[in-house]
Amino acid sequence: MKKNIVITLIYLGSISVGTVFAQTAQDYLEAGKLAYDKMLETSKTTSLSLQNIGIDDVLTLFNKTIELDINSASAYYYRGLTYTLLVQPAKAISDFNTALKLNPLNADTYLGRGMAHERAGKFADAVADYDKAISINPRLVQAYIKRGAAYGILQKPHAMAIADFTAAIKINTYLSEPYRRRAMVYFAQKDYQNALADFNKSISIDEYPVDNRLFPFNDYYYRAQALCELGHFEEAIADYTKALGSIYARFEYKIYALRAYAYYKAKDYDAAWSDVDKYQQSGRVVARDFLDKLRHESGRDK
Repeated sequence: MKKNIVITLIYLGSISVGTVFAQTAQDYLEAGKLAYDKMLETSKTTSLSLQNIGIDDVLTLFNKTIELDINSASAYYYRGLTYTLLVQPAKAISDFNTALKLNPLNADTYLGRGMAHERAGKFADAVADYDKAISINPRLVQAYIKRGAAYGILQKPHAMAIADFTAAIKINTYLSEPYRRRAMVYFAQKDYQNALADFNKSISIDEYPVDNRLFPFNDYYYRAQALCELGHFEEAIADYTKALGSIYARFEYKIYALRAYAYYKAKDYDAAWSDVDKYQQSGRVVARDFLDKLRHESGRDK
């Protein structure tokens, strides 16, 4: 009953450790895990800061767990994840280190420490942790995804990143992220056909999957660029238009610039000028060579 009271308080969004009736470390741990998951879910649909959606309360619950049980590997693991979200990688790494001393064969903890190393800008250390996580659990999808992304930052050969994203897809074909990330690598290689195929797959799995804290744009934005490179300007315009309705307003100017180019290539000059005007309203300057071409093609240079 006491444990149920803790959970009820969390769901009401009124976590107050002073009034929580939990008695054991396990009670606090379970309450903290529940609050952590709820906070992550909320973060995907709001622009509020993590502090405004309960991260400090989550941290307090894990602190209380550790106060009651200093040997709780799970509490150190979850507190490490929380510190990572708070961009406090040194504290996160310390907690993950403690968790690994208590449970040295936990693949998820190596994955978490790798993410904390990334927060600290230590991508080689992150890759080493992802390697270890995969050696313990070869089916840990997120370890392949994170390692593939880290390879890109470390400027490793594209083939290494593609291999990791492909491995993730083989383990779970229903995740959009590895398709999206692999598409971006193909795009960087100028392999626009394969990029397009992966963006198509990602969108078919989850139309608007992207957490804007990590990716300010969605797959429609990226697919539109691949379509432009392949000369499919009308389809690209449709994708840019869909992207406009699903991103933060402060990024819209980038899409207006790119869609203006697509309209220009599609010879819809009035629409191109309309997007140029919207771009300029953001206080930014359009490239002179593009304006000259648009003026010439639309007959406005006379």
